[in-house]
Amino acid sequence: WTRMDPQALSATDAERACIAADPSYVAHIRLFEANPLPFLELKRPFIEGVHRRAWRPCVAHAFALLLHHRGRLARVLTQNIDGLDATMGLPADKLVEVHGSMQRAACSACGAAMPLDGFAECVRQTVKDVSGAGGASTATAATDVPWESVPGGVPCPVQCGRGSVKPAVVLFGEPLPPCYEEACGEDLPGADLLIVAGTPLSAGPV
Repeated sequence: WTRMDPQALSATDAERACIAADPSYVAHIRLFEANPLPFLELKRPFIEGVHRRAWRPCVAHAFALLLHHRGRLARVLTQNIDGLDATMGLPADKLVEVHGSMQRAACSACGAAMPLDGFAECVRQTVKDVSGAGGASTATAATDVPWESVPGGVPCPVQCGRGSVKPAVVLFGEPLPPCYEEACGEDLPGADLLIVAGTPLSAGPV
């Protein structure tokens, strides 16, 4: 975020000024509801990468699954939004994606779900690439990347007319999912061991 150029984003002068003052504002729900394009432009390579499964589970994901198979796992609480814990095969009741997942998307207003395939394709066709890489996918020709983003972002799949499609991730200004507090209340008091791994714990409030 600190390396992005606000001037490259599809935003008003006022929005760019807010982003320049606080780069994390590009991922704030207030900005997304007013103008989803800065967030979608910034996350375009990541959305494409998640869609084409550019990243694979690692030994840490396998270790969590092993603990589950041996009956030693209470829960995995993850800040990661790549969905790799679920991809690894961890059951939904053993996983809390505290900040959501890029593998799902829904209308920000009515909640209508949109499959990842359709969402990623819409992003590819309507959201410009600001990464300077000419498109995140090596299979995507630079000529297929739009020069300018289509205003309004990805439209609601049921055309509610009140919102645009948002990845199922928790943006700044949004509450954490209730299952996070529930899991903490259920699991932590009786835990014999708490493993904290792979995170600097710098993205509050977790």
